[in-house]
Amino acid sequence: FNGTESDGAALNATSKEGENTASVVAIDEAGNESAAVAISWTYDTKAPVEVAITGTPSNGAKTNNAAVKLAASATDDVTVAEKITYRWTFNGTESDGAALNATSKEGVNTASVVAIDEAGNESAAVAISWTYDTKAPVEVAITRTPSNGTKTNKAEVKLAASATDDVT
Repeated sequence: FNGTESDGAALNATSKEGENTASVVAIDEAGNESAAVAISWTYDTKAPVEVAITGTPSNGAKTNNAAVKLAASATDDVTVAEKITYRWTFNGTESDGAALNATSKEGVNTASVVAIDEAGNESAAVAISWTYDTKAPVEVAITRTPSNGTKTNKAEVKLAASATDDVT
């Protein structure tokens, strides 16, 4: 087992992190040996790392485009990148896959992803959020000097604009 010999029909041992092998040779009372039979497996307790979300919208964005096109990536010491799987949560709904294509709801939206390696180890969630806003500002006003429509002999102009917006 992993380079250490032992006698007997059973072996109780502890796997080491990474690649493990065990082989067995049967020997009869006359000393005749069978061909070796071997098995190998990977013991992996480490979750994927460097989990990232790319695409649009970006974290913290304020947008009037409802399209969500995000992709996840991660690295792992044992599992090759192509075999890492991903579990997304978008506004409370879960889905699987390396990409998330969805439609934003009005207001704040959140997407998070967890990377899972072949051994079932899960990374910590990585999340982004953005604001989807399709409503134009209202109650737009200008406070000004001179007043609208007046005639003046003063060159100085003071303008201040104001508006309200229920989303951003």
